[in-house]
Amino acid sequence: MLYDLISLSDRYTFQADSLECAALVTCVLGRGQYGANNLTDEERPGVPIFLFGGAEKWFMANFGRTISESFAFFKNYHKASLVEAFRSVVIGNRKEYEEAIKFIPEDKQEEWKALRHERLRSSMNDIGRRAHAFADALCLPSKQHQ
Repeated sequence: MLYDLISLSDRYTFQADSLECAALVTCVLGRGQYGANNLTDEERPGVPIFLFGGAEKWFMANFGRTISESFAFFKNYHKASLVEAFRSVVIGNRKEYEEAIKFIPEDKQEEWKALRHERLRSSMNDIGRRAHAFADALCLPSKQHQ
């Protein structure tokens, strides 16, 4: 599903395969200050903004676990989908992005993405870079197995 990240910064979209995954991405990136609208199916719920709290209660009501429990569940059993969701965070017009990337040679795509991101970013709050850093961190070997 495609989600529109609600923030006071630049416009970002991302893809997540479940509301729980979308909620984790939204809450991790925004620390309660962002929400997300479901653009794939506007009848389905999105993620509210938790500016004044309530995230734990909302997670329990919707998923039967706390944010920490949900994060641990995804990290242990659905890490690939969480990493993919963080990596899918894109600034600007998603349709334009998806149309353009088809014409970029695969070995040049990362460079093109970075240049596009910097060109479109107007805020000092670099949500896209933070999302990709979270994805990279999730891919690191955990310290408990070393």
